[in-house]
Amino acid sequence: MKNNIIYHYCSTESFFSIISNKCLRLSDITKTNDHLEKEWALNLQDEVLENILDKIFKEKSIDFDPYKKDDILGYGNFFDIFKVCQEDFYNSPAFIACFSKNGDLLSQWRGYAADGTGISIGFNELLFYDLDYTDSDFNFMEVIYKKRKQIEIIKTEISEYFDEIKPIKMNPAESFGAYIENNNDWICPRLALRLLPINYSLKNTAFAEECEKRVMYIPKINIIHIPEIDINKYFSSPIEMGYFQLSPIKYRAKPDEIIAYCELNFNKLIDRGIISEIIIGPKSKSNIMDIYGFMKSFGYDINPKNIKLSTASYK
Repeated sequence: MKNNIIYHYCSTESFFSIISNKCLRLSDITKTNDHLEKEWALNLQDEVLENILDKIFKEKSIDFDPYKKDDILGYGNFFDIFKVCQEDFYNSPAFIACFSKNGDLLSQWRGYAADGTGISIGFNELLFYDLDYTDSDFNFMEVIYKKRKQIEIIKTEISEYFDEIKPIKMNPAESFGAYIENNNDWICPRLALRLLPINYSLKNTAFAEECEKRVMYIPKINIIHIPEIDINKYFSSPIEMGYFQLSPIKYRAKPDEIIAYCELNFNKLIDRGIISEIIIGPKSKSNIMDIYGFMKSFGYDINPKNIKLSTASYK
């Protein structure tokens, strides 16, 4: 693994498209993500939230069952509304591009680079941090694999959110538990939305060898729960984010579904060396000069020494 380089594994066809169009496709994670990854994150989140609510509602000396459907007010009602918001947000488009800190990993070749016939593109990760500062809908995050750390991150985020809304309590005699149960119509959707980027950065420890980082774009287009947000900007014009440009949300068709995607253009970063290394897959028929000439033809000034053949043993 090299400092400040992250690798995007892809097929040869996708490599050709990325280089020639100078953009990365951000795919809708709700259409591509493993459902087990989603369940892992949601189960952890529910466990942490339940523990926090337990402490909050002890102020009222009421022992609520978080899964009891006939609670009119309180812990159970809050939890049920939160779960509805959570599920709705998970069914709204969220776009990601995935990278690994390891550019020559056998499992990645098999899973993401057309069974080893594709390419691993090494990007300068420092240039992606600008996305965090230029648009609140963007996150550039490292995937977390250790369960203890995952729990700590979720707990911190929920606790900070509750701390932030405490000062706006109108009745000083009202307990915080009573406050959140009486205002769950706006507290729950905002908490669910706030936790989305974190949930998309959690994976089971079994996947730790991937050493994954993700560019995540989560547009706030769920008008059911947050109706005051103007969603037109997400569909109308490109969004300038420093040296990057993000396309409006686009759609493509498969035989059985419509799939949303976005394109992140990095044309202005070619001269700043956004692509710093290329690794050719262990089963690829391309050679170093093929890749070098192809990239030069599209204006990339890459040193041939930074185009390498995979050393992964692949049968």
